[in-house]
Amino acid sequence: MKSMYSILFLFSLLLLNVSCEEEKQVFEITAQLDGFTENAVVTLIDGVSSKEIATTQIKNRAFVFSGYLSNTPTSLNILIKEDDHNTSITSLFIANEKINIQGDKKDFPDNLQILGSPHQALKTELAQKTTALNDSYDEEIQKMIAKRQANMWNDSLQTVYWGKNGVFETIDNEILAIKKEFIEENINTYYGLKVLASTKNNLSKAFITSQLQQLQPTYKETEYVHVIETFLNNEPLAKNDFLYDFEAENQEGQIVQFSDHFDSKKYVLLEFSSPHCGWCKKALPEIKKLANQKSTTLTIVTLNVENDKDDWIKTSKENKVNWTSLWNEKGRNSDAFTKYRVAGTPTYVLFNQEGKMIKKWTGYDENLIQDIEAHFTL
Repeated sequence: MKSMYSILFLFSLLLLNVSCEEEKQVFEITAQLDGFTENAVVTLIDGVSSKEIATTQIKNRAFVFSGYLSNTPTSLNILIKEDDHNTSITSLFIANEKINIQGDKKDFPDNLQILGSPHQALKTELAQKTTALNDSYDEEIQKMIAKRQANMWNDSLQTVYWGKNGVFETIDNEILAIKKEFIEENINTYYGLKVLASTKNNLSKAFITSQLQQLQPTYKETEYVHVIETFLNNEPLAKNDFLYDFEAENQEGQIVQFSDHFDSKKYVLLEFSSPHCGWCKKALPEIKKLANQKSTTLTIVTLNVENDKDDWIKTSKENKVNWTSLWNEKGRNSDAFTKYRVAGTPTYVLFNQEGKMIKKWTGYDENLIQDIEAHFTL
């Protein structure tokens, strides 16, 4: 009798697992679009990591994507490429939902009709409120470029465009005011929290704190709130400030502290990198060269900012990374990402032998490595 009960129990568990699988929510994105050539290539891209998720083609004005998204709602990009000179892109913020996109090629990126997601509806609302200002910003950029090309640029124009209360600061402030109002109206939504988290560097701590105080219990335990609270509780590092320590896993599967990589002999360069970041790929050969040629005076530690562990291991092997590479399961939501005020990848922070910050660089250009070398060979 006991064995019969055991069999019935196992059978009930099996039915429960099957039922759970059947109820598992998935996303489906369908689209009916005019203005594109037949067989144009459509790519679905992770909006955070830039990793390609899936690819299809436009057939009879339509395409479909489906699958499962973890950690939702999340950002996605849809890129449609007809040829090397015709590419259209739009972005989504969705959960595992059924989404329908309708419109014309000329409606990209922000004037498409996207139905089926309350998260996307909020994203569209904010985009429509800021479209005119963003267009104005782009127009002013083009005017500035034209003046430079015509050799009309001078200190006075520099002040007009980039000075205090200049053209670009005025537009930025107007956009920020719209975002603040949006946050206040939608703080108890995932997209409202996302906007607060992404805009936090430009907001007062008093405003951020006041918004957190309005949160309903559903949203208090989200990663967005953790990131924002970490931001509030830790000041940005200044020159000669001691490092922010953090824990992560290395290539050998060991859990280590960032501070473990310091000794009394070498400088340490902390690199925040992403496997699918174009500028990180451009920087890779230079970082390899730096790791090989300066191994007696410099230790390089790369922190992968994406939360896909398999992707980190795979790309580290493919890129033949022979210096320390670290991974944290929280990715861009990790404390290290927030404490070091990483705005994008790649980001580099150089420390002296005692762990005091010398300088921070955001982005990559052809002079970056020479500048880094100059600071640790002094």
